[in-house]
Amino acid sequence: MSSNKSSHNDYSIGWICALPKEQTAAKAMLDKFHGPLSKAKEDHNAYTLGSIGKHNIVIACLPRGEMGTNSAAVSATQMAHTFPAIKVGLMVGIGGGVPPTVKLGDVVVSTPVDQYPGVVQWDFGKAEKDGKFRRIGALNKPPRALLTALTQVESDHEMYGSHISQYLDELKEKFRKLATKYTWSDTRKDPLQDEEACNSGPEDIIVHYGLIASGNKVVKDANTRDEINEMLGRNVLCFEMEAAGLTDSPCLVIRGICDYADSGKNNDWQEYAAAVAAAFAKELLSYIQPNDFEGELPMKDALDRIHADLATTQGMSRIPGAGKTTLTSMMINHINSKFSSNAKIGIAYIYCSYRQQEEQGTGKLLASVLRQLTQRVHPLPDSLKNLYNTHGTTLTRPSEDELLEALHLVLPRYSRAFLVIDALDECQTSNNRIVNFLDKLVEFQRKHGINIFATSRYILHIVNYFGSSVSLEIRARQDDVARYINGQMDQLPNHIQTNAKLQKKSGPKL
Repeated sequence: MSSNKSSHNDYSIGWICALPKEQTAAKAMLDKFHGPLSKAKEDHNAYTLGSIGKHNIVIACLPRGEMGTNSAAVSATQMAHTFPAIKVGLMVGIGGGVPPTVKLGDVVVSTPVDQYPGVVQWDFGKAEKDGKFRRIGALNKPPRALLTALTQVESDHEMYGSHISQYLDELKEKFRKLATKYTWSDTRKDPLQDEEACNSGPEDIIVHYGLIASGNKVVKDANTRDEINEMLGRNVLCFEMEAAGLTDSPCLVIRGICDYADSGKNNDWQEYAAAVAAAFAKELLSYIQPNDFEGELPMKDALDRIHADLATTQGMSRIPGAGKTTLTSMMINHINSKFSSNAKIGIAYIYCSYRQQEEQGTGKLLASVLRQLTQRVHPLPDSLKNLYNTHGTTLTRPSEDELLEALHLVLPRYSRAFLVIDALDECQTSNNRIVNFLDKLVEFQRKHGINIFATSRYILHIVNYFGSSVSLEIRARQDDVARYINGQMDQLPNHIQTNAKLQKKSGPKL
């Protein structure tokens, strides 16, 4: 059933998926479908709108081929700004379970465990003074209303069982084409379970509550999985790749288990695992009333606070001439203050200028980035030493291809890397040369997940390269100028400070 009688402010729950099969499972759980609504040109999400019970829901899926925490962060930010009334996020999909506690077809829900808030980014942290490595990437605790509902769900499951199998039966009736892959089949085999356990059926689905480990790399080795679990106090139930991108947003993560995060990965369980996770999400929502979220901060405001922490400092509006370069410098200071002690975080930055065109060819910019990143790599790979020795003795410069190859060797040494570029539009006079450099940046981001912060004037071919990224257009508005002038009145001569009429007359002229 489809309806068009809704507005952007009618939607309070955002449902994010990483894969098309997860989106299919999510859409299959909707009671009603709603018609599309407009979105800003900067929003590159494709939305499905609908409702489950009394809740209006926005479903979005990451772009095909894009995975990891960065893509999830971009998608959530764009969704929150297009639908400003969203107060709760659900990240629902598939993940790898940690045996023997968890088996294929089970569900894992992110909930706080010990000092961990439900989701922790296993590949992101900082070095402490005692030499230990402390993980700092983590999701905040889910909203209280969700945690309260989870206690009710857990209790009712223990007494009466879950409604997951009921929702899967409804899926089978409404979408017969999905039945084979998205509902139970005795043909699926669990390599770690005996045949009787494999044939137990959906009525025996177990829902686990605890810690989910998230990262930008796929965990597909049992030894790696177990080492990470050991470092996190043996609390990990599930591994996945997107949830930590929603750091500090009001979000709950729900994962259906499709493999064991080891070398035995296969696709047999993926659709079914996506369906059981979506079915649990639907059941959870049945325990919640829309007004339960009235005290929650909208997701947009929560995310804006995080971005403000990254992009601004208190009193910035009082800095005369504050602009792109000031913002870039503040970003560099912020990154350095937060991560400079962590040898696993790579940091590089470039200030471009019209006055230094000769020094800003693609090769020289890449060389600058390589120099900064190799300063934190010990020991240097032999190939980099050979590159230096070859060109150092002949006083020649490495080619762009040699620099690219070197960067591709260095970047995997870091768990995360930041590249900050100021005034990208000023780096080269030739559009073709700018495009060449941008091509290299896109390649780094695609292969290594590098975080890029860049400022530029509005140049179309530059803006297009960052089309799917979070962007902020900075313009001086009349009320900003007026606010600054009013704040500076106490610096003017006394005869103006004591004369309200003169202040009113002087303000517009200033």
